[in-house]
Amino acid sequence: MLHEDRSDPIAAVAILYHVGSNREVPGRTGFAHLFEHMMFQSSQHVGEDQFFKKIQEADGTLNGGTSFDNTTYYQVVPNSALEMVFWLEADRMGYLLPMVTQAAFLNQQDVVQNEKRQGYDNVPYGHTAGVIGKLLYPEDHPYSWTVIGSFEDLANATIEDIREFFRIWYGPNNATLVVAGDFDVVQTREWIEQYFGEIPASPTMADPEPRAVTLTETKRAFHEDNFARSPELNMMFPTVEQFHPDAYPLELLGLLISDGKSAPLYQTIVEEEQLAPAARAVQYAPNVSHLTIAGDIGKTEAIELFRPLEQKWAAKEVTVSSYVDPTPAEEPAVYVVDHPAGEAVRVPYRAPGTALRPPGLLRGERHEPRARRKLQRAREPDLA
Repeated sequence: MLHEDRSDPIAAVAILYHVGSNREVPGRTGFAHLFEHMMFQSSQHVGEDQFFKKIQEADGTLNGGTSFDNTTYYQVVPNSALEMVFWLEADRMGYLLPMVTQAAFLNQQDVVQNEKRQGYDNVPYGHTAGVIGKLLYPEDHPYSWTVIGSFEDLANATIEDIREFFRIWYGPNNATLVVAGDFDVVQTREWIEQYFGEIPASPTMADPEPRAVTLTETKRAFHEDNFARSPELNMMFPTVEQFHPDAYPLELLGLLISDGKSAPLYQTIVEEEQLAPAARAVQYAPNVSHLTIAGDIGKTEAIELFRPLEQKWAAKEVTVSSYVDPTPAEEPAVYVVDHPAGEAVRVPYRAPGTALRPPGLLRGERHEPRARRKLQRAREPDLA
């Protein structure tokens, strides 16, 4: 895709690979995010860390990111450096595998583990998404694990497992290339053919089918958070996938009920009842509408949160009826409260037959720093 914009003498190049954590399987998670890192390190004709160096020396910027559904890399450079960007991108697309060695794999395991500590283990609400995924999706659903995946899965993977993942998903036929900015279209097409044309295609893979999420009953859980200072309530309602015709009105509904000080959620939760300093609602691409109420919720212990907030949700539904026609129905949902570590937590009321913590859902364990967990294990008696 080529988009001309002559307003500034710069050009942006983005490559989106149609592979995210959704293409992984249980027991083999974290591969897509791992390659986000490995593709910045080196390829057959680009030395270690030279990707960063060459772009930055050209006064450019670069980054990448992995989501459930894709992995994206982009660079913004002066248009005089556009050809160099095509060479760099083509080299890591077509000639990365010789550099995917055991040493490089182990090095990037350490990088990913550090990122997990900084972004998940040692920050407030860092494990909320993981708890929600386990509650909301079946175990084999590709959204049931986090994008960063399991470090245990990466540690147990072989170098051939990693290489095979790259062979399958990182070919030119599974990528979208976008060039935008000040460039010559004819010359750019010639460069793209020159640098990418010789790269062989990866295996043809079918597009994944949407997997609708259904709940037969409401699930409620508490998650103890060592780094949170205030409790946070998350309420999730299964909806539709991205680009579904209903996704767009659901996005609008989230804005109507939560955006701005005149919105019903803000009026009810923040102004009238003073239950929390903030509340938001959003339709997410991964099949879910998400209501977050964060802060000093209810000014009480976490055990009192569910009942008053469900009542306020009902009050909000009455308010929202002025925007939509159908009468709100009671639909199964997922409720998760993250609360500060050390607070007393007891089981709240729940629907008959609804487990507070399904098997495998952390079971209230504390997500403590790694060193502290090691020290604790060292002090425990050897029960064997």
